[in-house]
Amino acid sequence: MQSPCMSPGCIWSKAWERRVSKGQVIELSSLRELITEKPFRGWGEDPKRVEAVIKDDAEALALFREAMVVPLREHGGNHGDKEDQGSGTTLNGVRDNDYWHARIQRDCPEELEAIRADEKEILDVRKERGWVSKSKRVTLTGDAHKDRQRLIDAWGEDYVHGLARTIADCDSN
Repeated sequence: MQSPCMSPGCIWSKAWERRVSKGQVIELSSLRELITEKPFRGWGEDPKRVEAVIKDDAEALALFREAMVVPLREHGGNHGDKEDQGSGTTLNGVRDNDYWHARIQRDCPEELEAIRADEKEILDVRKERGWVSKSKRVTLTGDAHKDRQRLIDAWGEDYVHGLARTIADCDSN
């Protein structure tokens, strides 16, 4: 991998937006474009590899992750057009956290500070805004207390307690 400028100052100043390479002026719209575009416009790298290189610099890593989020377009537009898709869906059509982060940044930026300060989670904002689907899908974190609360939020306390009793009964048999 090339040795890119991934210092907090370089990321914060958006040094990639306009630069000269081999006598040509190159203008890019995002850090993601710089990293993923083929040389000489960009580096032709996988963003996860770049993230792994800077993982020990907390400030650079936070700025990098924020700069890598592709902003959502304004509401409207041709949603069926492949050129107008942007990021934020996985192959099975499920929205990922990058999408929700970008949507929160676009639609309610005041909530980002609470998310960054670990006072709220993306899911909390989605629930408050009515952006949670009607399905009962729950992503577990591995933290039993958080997971218990997530299950209760999704299915209700009575159902979760009944489920816990059923699991305990199965385990005792």
